[in-house]
Amino acid sequence: MPPPPVLLLPPPPGDAPALRVLIAARFSGDPPPALQRVPPGTPAPPGTPPQPLPLLRSPGGALLGPGAAALLLSPPRLRGRDPREAALVRQWVAFAEGDLATAAAVAMGGPKQARPRGLQELLRALGALESHLSSGRSFLVGDGVTLADVTVVCALLGPFTQVLDAPSRAPFPGVSRWFLSCARLPQCPQ
Repeated sequence: MPPPPVLLLPPPPGDAPALRVLIAARFSGDPPPALQRVPPGTPAPPGTPPQPLPLLRSPGGALLGPGAAALLLSPPRLRGRDPREAALVRQWVAFAEGDLATAAAVAMGGPKQARPRGLQELLRALGALESHLSSGRSFLVGDGVTLADVTVVCALLGPFTQVLDAPSRAPFPGVSRWFLSCARLPQCPQ
C-alpha cells in the first residue's frame, strides 16, 4: 500500500489556501492527507526549485499550489457533473484565484495607500457574486457544493472576518446568505 499523501503547509496565518485543500479532501470521504508545517525560509530539497505552499507530496509526485492539490483530492462531484458544469466550476475558481484573491490581499494587507483601491475591487467582485446569487441560488454551480464554492468561500474568509463588517456586507445579502450556508457545511471546520 502506498504511503498517504502529505500536505506541506505554511505556518499560520497563511491557512486559507490550505483550508481549501483540506475541505476538498473531506468531501471525498477518504482519510485526509497527513499535514506538515514548513517553517518560513526552509530550503527546498537539493536539486529542486523553491516549493510554493501548500504543496501536496503523493506517491505519484508533488503537486504545487492549492488548486492542483484540491483537484486531486476532491471527489468527481465537486468538479462538475458534466463538461458544462466543469467549465463553470473552473470559471469560478479562476475568478477566486485571480480577481477575488488579489483584491482581498490588497484590501487586507497591501500598502496602506493601495488598500482603498483593493477594497473597491473587492466590493466590485462581491457585486459580481451578488448578481449571480441574488436569485436565491444555493451554490455557484449546479445544485450541490463544488470546488467553485469551496474556493470562493476560502478566498472570502479573510475579508469577511477582517475587513468587511456587517454594514459593508449589507449590499450583498445573497453573497452573505450563501457564504454562511457554505461555512456551516459539516466538511468545513467550525
